Amino acid sequence: MDAFKKEVRFVVKISAIFALLWFASNYAYNYGLLYTSVTSSVILSSTNPTWIYLISLSCIVPQMHRKKFSIIKLLLVITSLCGFITIAMQDKSSEGGSLVGDLFTVLSAIFFAFYSIFLKVAIPEEQESTFKFSWFLGFVGLINDVAILPLFFIFNWTGLEVFQWPNR
Repeated sequence: MDAFKKEVRFVVKISAIFALLWFASNYAYNYGLLYTSVTSSVILSSTNPTWIYLISLSCIVPQMHRKKFSIIKLLLVITSLCGFITIAMQDKSSEGGSLVGDLFTVLSAIFFAFYSIFLKVAIPEEQESTFKFSWFLGFVGLINDVAILPLFFIFNWTGLEVFQWPNR
């Protein structure tokens, strides 16, 4: 029974951290959609491999999970970032887009990178076959319901996001 409790605690801990990063990623993406075009948001959110690579080079990732530096990958990162800058400048000069929306979409991609790296570090390949992913997804949903649902009321009360029933 003690091993079961330990396993449940482990899955809940990973689910809680993941749920917060997942919520931040999705919230930033949807908030960015308010200010930029769908086309720009899709393109910019697909920069997440760039952010995964950059973050996985950093010291916040444990040594055993860090990526090795490569000149070719650096050139690809620079190319990706040049694409982001090009889209941001184009959106800044057009009516359909906004730099604020683009920045929130990129922030979403960065949060995506963080939760992708987090899962890779928290659940090593040798544990993937025994990890209870169904529990993980269930706890992510439960944590979203319990911990993040109050944000609905806070956002509505503060006016950050006001809830309205549909007209129909």
